[in-house]
Amino acid sequence: MAKLARAVASDAGFTVIEIMVYVALVSVVLIIVAGIFGSMYRVQTSVVGGTAAAESAQVVSKSVESGVRNATAVSLQSLGSDQFVLARTAGSGSSANWQCDAWYYDAAKKEVRFAYGASAIAAPTAAQLATWQLLSGGILPTNGSGIFSLAGSRLSLVFNAKSTNTTVVSVQTSVATEAGSWVSSPCF
Repeated sequence: MAKLARAVASDAGFTVIEIMVYVALVSVVLIIVAGIFGSMYRVQTSVVGGTAAAESAQVVSKSVESGVRNATAVSLQSLGSDQFVLARTAGSGSSANWQCDAWYYDAAKKEVRFAYGASAIAAPTAAQLATWQLLSGGILPTNGSGIFSLAGSRLSLVFNAKSTNTTVVSVQTSVATEAGSWVSSPCF
């Protein structure tokens, strides 16, 4: 019987203290792993936000740069806190065809929109502006109230693009018309 009692005692399993130590160790490991995953999620969110802001900024700047570079004339109008840029540009294609390009910065909505046509484009109403192509939202001026400034034939573009989170990308660029003559008709 003594042998049987010793055999039963050795097969009794884990003690309460052993289980508590095991649970504590597993808890510490899970807390560390959760912290690592939380940190990775914050970094990933920041990178995705920065990429989205950079892409938005690039869409606006490329549109304005290509339009103004190919323009024979550029005009900038301030409409309250909004801004309206017009350019007479060379259209794409094998033959020289001219079109009117327009960019509108809506300060209240923090958006830049684009439209083009064969004839003059007037400053749009709110309903008309909604039909224009949205280039980007989350556009904020870095100083003052506007993102555009015009000096002679050089249009400057300075703004911050903000994504849905707190990531902000700053843009500062300028472009001049490369046409030899200043012709604005029929655009403005």
